[in-house]
Amino acid sequence: MCPDEIVTEFPQLRLADVSAAVSYYHDNRELIDRQINESVEGADGRGVHPTSDLLLLD
Repeated sequence: MCPDEIVTEFPQLRLADVSAAVSYYHDNRELIDRQINESVEGADGRGVHPTSDLLLLD
């Protein structure tokens, strides 16, 4: 899903906000992925990544 599609799907978001979030994620990917994995493992013990069914942004 590209930023334009996200804004179309969630009209309360601005394109600049989506772009900033994507940029922050790319700059901090290891930390964010580790925190997500720790959170998921603590919640259900399976260690399934919550975004595994989503298309990743390029």
